[in-house]
Amino acid sequence: MLLIRNTLLWALAAATLYAAVIQIFQPTFHKAPSAALTNRLFVENYVYGTPAPNIIAGSSMSQRMPAGALGPGFTNLALSGGNALTGLAIAIRSPATPRHIFIEINRLSDAADDTLLRQTFDEPAFSLRRYIFALRKSYQPLSVLYGVLRGSEREAPEPDLTESQRAGLIADTAAKLQRPIPNDALARHMDELRALITQAEERGIRPVFFEMPIEPVLSQSAQLVQLRAAVRTASPRACHLNIMIPGGAHTNDGIHLQIRDAREAAHAFRDFSGCPR
Repeated sequence: MLLIRNTLLWALAAATLYAAVIQIFQPTFHKAPSAALTNRLFVENYVYGTPAPNIIAGSSMSQRMPAGALGPGFTNLALSGGNALTGLAIAIRSPATPRHIFIEINRLSDAADDTLLRQTFDEPAFSLRRYIFALRKSYQPLSVLYGVLRGSEREAPEPDLTESQRAGLIADTAAKLQRPIPNDALARHMDELRALITQAEERGIRPVFFEMPIEPVLSQSAQLVQLRAAVRTASPRACHLNIMIPGGAHTNDGIHLQIRDAREAAHAFRDFSGCPR
């Protein structure tokens, strides 16, 4: 019994010390052992941090843009495997009120990630994590160890692929984008988009739509044509940011920009001067 008690006391002391160190130093990391954990980390950095006045909500396509190229006026809330509906819902439910939220339309064929939203905002955990930092997913021991070993820089884009490597991936993407989105699913996502836009505007957040550039040969694929028309119908008076890549976009797989073009896309956001009222 004495051994068990002493073990428990040592464990309690270690946990208390760990929590105290995290509370004092509050390290910031931008990488985690998996894409899902990295998404949680990005979201917690946004929800419990001090985000920039302009937010980008999107998928891994928007995540390719380097933070340094976007500049300090932007927080990139694009999530790997996610879409803009999730980022938009996070921005609406978070304490901070951004000036603009930029909404990527490319992946609006999917629903918001309700699991991630519940994990982030369900009470009492949401409020407890605000004051006890060690309870955040970002500060779980494995995440902290991984962050320390990998470093704190977020910008680590996958390298550009060669022409031979790209060809097969682009062909696969083309086949996927030519499959129409089922009308009932698209209608549900547009209803969700309209509801979120209304909530954002009620909080004083100005929505701005944008389309991430893709390979020119894919730009008129069935899904993108559907999404453009659906967004115009769902939000006919919305502001749009037009992103132009000189010479046409170059991607690794048809949709994820190569590094140079990802920087070029980021400059369009940095140069944004607002939408007419």
